[in-house]
Amino acid sequence: MTEAARSVLTGRERQILALIADGMSNGEIGAALYISPATAKSHVKAIFARYGVNSRAQAVAAGFRAGDLR
Repeated sequence: MTEAARSVLTGRERQILALIADGMSNGEIGAALYISPATAKSHVKAIFARYGVNSRAQAVAAGFRAGDLR
């Protein structure tokens, strides 16, 4: 099974999760990926929902456990 097949996140969500792990805000994520801060916020909310978490720290921890972050 490939890494992408195991992940509950989309490719873009994995990108955003990596930037969250780097400590970036929604505004900084938006600037880095050429999307609006509101779009970045929507992706962050989707990540929280997929992992069933309520904070960025919990999302990063879940990402490591799921293999979406290394």
